[in-house]
Amino acid sequence: MVAGGRVPFIFIGSADAETVSAELRMPIGTPTEATDRAVRRIEDAALSMPEIKSVWVQVGAVSSLEGRGSLESPHLAQVILELQSVEERTAKGQRRSDQVIFALRQAVGEIPGARRLRFEEIGGGPSGAPISLGIVGATDRQISAASVDLRELLAAYPDVYDVSDDSEPGQREIRLALRDGASELGFTVTSLAEQVRGAVYGLEAFTFAGDREDVDVRVTFPRDVRRSVAAIEAMHVFTPDGRAVPLTEVATITETDSYATIRRLDGERIVTVSADVNTDRESPKQILAELDAPREGQTVSQLREIELAHGVRIVPRERQKEESESFSTLPRGMLAAVGLIFVVLTWLFQSYTQPLIVLSAVPFAMIGMVWGHFLLGFDMTMLSLIGFIALSGIVVNDSLIYMEFFNHRRRAGLGVAESCIEAGRARFRAILLTTVTTVLGLLPLMLEQSFQARFLIPMAITISGGLISATAIILVLLPCMLVMLDDAGWALRTVWRGRAEPR
Repeated sequence: MVAGGRVPFIFIGSADAETVSAELRMPIGTPTEATDRAVRRIEDAALSMPEIKSVWVQVGAVSSLEGRGSLESPHLAQVILELQSVEERTAKGQRRSDQVIFALRQAVGEIPGARRLRFEEIGGGPSGAPISLGIVGATDRQISAASVDLRELLAAYPDVYDVSDDSEPGQREIRLALRDGASELGFTVTSLAEQVRGAVYGLEAFTFAGDREDVDVRVTFPRDVRRSVAAIEAMHVFTPDGRAVPLTEVATITETDSYATIRRLDGERIVTVSADVNTDRESPKQILAELDAPREGQTVSQLREIELAHGVRIVPRERQKEESESFSTLPRGMLAAVGLIFVVLTWLFQSYTQPLIVLSAVPFAMIGMVWGHFLLGFDMTMLSLIGFIALSGIVVNDSLIYMEFFNHRRRAGLGVAESCIEAGRARFRAILLTTVTTVLGLLPLMLEQSFQARFLIPMAITISGGLISATAIILVLLPCMLVMLDDAGWALRTVWRGRAEPR
C-alpha cells in the first residue's frame, strides 16, 4: 500500500503552517532602492489578505531562520509572514497556508527582472525546496551545461515550478595575466595586481593623528581616469628597479564576468538546482524516483544520462540530504532496540529461542500501522517510523503475558499444544486490556485537531494501530510458532538419535 501510493510517505507532514518566508533575489548589482520597490509589491499584497496577521521585511539581506547565518547584498530581500493560527482560520473558514501562498503569487504577479522569488512554509523538519540536487564538477562549463539540462528536465513536469539554481553571475571585471617575458623584468602577478589596485582604489600615503580619530590620506587617480577602462589599459607600471613600462606590454587584459559566490563540496565546484512541487497533485519523492530510474527501453536513468554527458556528479542536497541522513540512523536505532529486548527476554526466559518467537510478532505490527494511516487519512512520516521503533518494545508486552503463563503450564507437566490453549484462555483478558488501555491513552492525541498535534499524530497512529493488529495476530501466531518450534526440536532429536521419540 505504501509502495503503490495508497498511503503516501512524506518526511515531515503538515497540512498547514503559521509562518511563511519569501526570498527575493534580483540580478547582481541591483541597487537597494530597486530591490525595495520590488519587495514592496509583496508587502502590499500580503497586508491586504485577512489571513496574514503581520509582515516583517528586510532589504539587503537574507537570514536563515534556523540560525545558519545570513547573506548581505543590495539585490537580496526577505519577507516573513505571520498567519493567523490554524484554529482561528479554520473557525473563520479562511484559507490554508498553501492557498494563501498561491493567492499571494497571483496578486504579486511577475516582478520585472527578478531572478528568483520563492515562498516556503516554515514548519517542522528540514527546510529548503522539495527538490534540491547538487551538480558537482571540475569546470564551470560542465556544471553550467548540466544545470541547463537538469532544469529543463524538472520543468517538464507540470506540477514542478520555480526551477532555479544558485549560480549567481557577478559584475563585469578586468582580469590581468602576465605576458611571456614579464617575469624577466621582475614582475609578478602580486606586484602587478598591487599597482593596478593602487591606481584604481588608491594608496594610503600618510595618516594624521587627529584629536578623536586618525585621518588617512589616500592618493588616487582622478575619478574620470579610475572609471575608464581605456585609461587603465593605457597606464604604466613600474619594474622593481623603477622603470616605467606600459601595462599592455607586460600583461594581457580581458574583460569577463565575475562570480558572486563560489560554492564547493569536498574541494569541487557545486551548483544546486532546486524546484518547488505542488504536493497536492505530485510527490517530490515519486519525481526523484522517476528521474533516478531507467526509462522504458533505456539502461540508465535520466540523471545518470546528464552525469555521463557532461562528466559531473549529481548528489542530493538540503532536504534530500537531511532525509537520507535521517533514514540511515533508523536501522541502527531499530537494531539497538531489538538487541536490548532480546537480551532482556533471554535473561527472563532462560532460553534463546523463545525471545525470537516473541520478537517475530513485531513485523506483523506493520499491518496495523499502515492500515491505521489509511483509515484515518494521514500520510506516513518520519515520526511514523520512529513510532514503529517504540512499538517494537510495546508489542512485546502482550507476548510476555502469554509466554509467562505458557512456561508455567509447561512446568506443570502439560504438553506444548495443551499449554498454548490454556495460556490463550487464561491470559486473553489480560492481553486485551493491555492493548485497550494503551490505545485509549493515545486516543485523545489522535483526535486532537490543533496545529501543534498534527506532527505527533502519525506516531500515535503507528503505536495504536500496530498494537491492535499485533494483539490479534499474537493470539494466533504465538501458539503456532511454539508448536512449530516443538515439532522442529522433535525432528532434530529424531535425526540425531536415529529413533523417533514418543510425542
